[in-house]
Amino acid sequence: MAVMATTLSTKPVIVSAREAKNHFGELLEVIQRQPVVITKNGRPVAIMIRYSDHSRFDTIVKKVRATLDNSR
Repeated sequence: MAVMATTLSTKPVIVSAREAKNHFGELLEVIQRQPVVITKNGRPVAIMIRYSDHSRFDTIVKKVRATLDNSR
């Protein structure tokens, strides 16, 4: 799959929903290096990221919400 990058990058790979469906296993490998944006009709509809990145993001969101709740 030509669009799949093999180098480490913070810039997301962009693929169509059809391409994501047809190359899902490959995308699971790509997301270990960088996010993947999935498009439908040329518009972004989803993003795939590593679970560990999601966990860190979730932790940050919880801390921000707690800080906001404590400041009210």
